[in-house]
Amino acid sequence: MKKLFMIALSVMTVLTVQAQTKIGVKAGANFATFEGSDVEDAKMRTSVNAGLFANFAFSEMLSLQPEVLYSGQGAKYTVLGTEITAKLDYINIPILLQFNASGFYAEIGPQLGILMSSSVEAGSLSIATDDLYKSTDIGAGIGLGFKLDSGFGAGVRYTMGLTSIDDTAGDEADVKNAVITVGLHYAFGGE
Repeated sequence: MKKLFMIALSVMTVLTVQAQTKIGVKAGANFATFEGSDVEDAKMRTSVNAGLFANFAFSEMLSLQPEVLYSGQGAKYTVLGTEITAKLDYINIPILLQFNASGFYAEIGPQLGILMSSSVEAGSLSIATDDLYKSTDIGAGIGLGFKLDSGFGAGVRYTMGLTSIDDTAGDEADVKNAVITVGLHYAFGGE
């Protein structure tokens, strides 16, 4: 096992050294909700995402893109005629494999989410709910987009939670994040 790990580490090091690296910024809109068997009548919450990325191009067709993003997530509910918003603020760290062709790309990969804060809001009332949600979220993302030679680009991504975020019912709860992200990005130094 140790030998296999060392071989994999060596291959990754060689690929990273040979890769053309671009650093960039990105921002956009999130359309987030909760999904799962324990979720009823959740509606989308609109929020923002923003952060940094590095793109390691191994060839014209293949690149690896780790990101660090602030992501506003959660969901909305209507209870007895009152709109209630569950607000969850995450630092998300996706690591995406990108397949590039003629300026367009498709991407897929895992994501780690670290919960920074959470609250429930109804009108002007806000209650902290940090103890109701797990501190980490594991997800998987899939997306499409395009990159211009100038460095500008746009993309859309769907990230689904793979683990329940509900911390009130142990491992029995089934409440997962689901987020559609639409955004713009800029890679310094152009494509």
